[in-house]
Parts: sequence; structure tokens; C-alpha cells
Amino acid sequence: MFKVSRQHYALVKNVLAQQYDNEGKKLQVYTANGLWFLIDNSFNLHEAETVHPETAVDDNNKVQSFFNSLKDYPLTTDFILETMNGIQDNQLLFARNHETHIQAIEELGLGVRTLTDLIVKLENKSKIR
Repeated sequence: MFKVSRQHYALVKNVLAQQYDNEGKKLQVYTANGLWFLIDNSFNLHEAETVHPETAVDDNNKVQSFFNSLKDYPLTTDFILETMNGIQDNQLLFARNHETHIQAIEELGLGVRTLTDLIVKLENKSKIR
């Protein structure tokens, strides 16, 4: 009889884990609930493993999905930042255009009121004659 004290789910011979080992690095990812993902070379297996006792299998599926998605859509932080900056520039341009359009609409409204007043005056003059 034995008792499982922790649940780990590892991707062994993982290329990213091999890269980390070659560079002498380790990766440990924590949340408020503790350590949930790590990259190490324990037992010389180059493991990328999820280690949370209750969510390890589900967490590993998420990690695999993330990397598979990254393979299909190779995003970089530079691309994301450039895209976000472009969006911000568009928003600033939209805000400036919005302000100038409001001013133009106000001026048009004033012009319409002026013309309406003139038309009413002309109509009143034509009734008097």
C-alpha cells in the first residue's frame, strides 16, 4: 500500500527544458495558491511539469495548448506591444477627430439656427407686404 502525496504531470525531454538546462536556468511559476509550473532537469529528464496537487493535469493541458497555439500563431511580446501602441494611436486620433467633429457640428447647428431665423424674418416680411 502507498499514499500519493503530490501530483505532478511532466512533459519529459522537453526542448524548452533542455534549453533552460543548457543555460543553467530554472523556471518556477507561482500563483497565490503556490507553485504550479516549473522547468527543471530533475532525474536528467528535462521536464516541463505542472505540480499543483489538485490541478496538475488540467494545468498541463493549458500549458500544452498555449505552446501549440504559439506554434500556430507565433506571437512575440514586441508584436503585442507594437499592436497595442497602434491601437492606442488610433484611439488618440479618434479622440482628436471626435473633438473636431463636435466643434464642426456645433458650428453647423449655429449656422442652421441663423439661417432658420433669417428665413422666419423673410417670411414675416413677405406676410406684411
